[in-house]
Amino acid sequence: MTSLEMLSKFEQLKLIRAERESLEAQEAALIDELKAEMLSRGVDEIRVGIHQAKWTKYTVSRFDTRGFRANHEDLYKEYQVSSEASRFTLK
Repeated sequence: MTSLEMLSKFEQLKLIRAERESLEAQEAALIDELKAEMLSRGVDEIRVGIHQAKWTKYTVSRFDTRGFRANHEDLYKEYQVSSEASRFTLK
């Protein structure tokens, strides 16, 4: 691949990322508007035509790694596993 082709790929990728960020912001705004309407109606589910939205609360249980490590450093180290990963960054 030539430098000019690579430059084109970088520019395309940056444009796509900018478009994605814009679309994600638009999506979040629309979701917020629908949630606000559901709150104002006092409902957690709404149907309009063929569309349906649900906004439900649920409980999530997560393991407190920091707390466990602080209280049980030896056990934490014993069960700690390392793995290799890679990351692609673009500036």
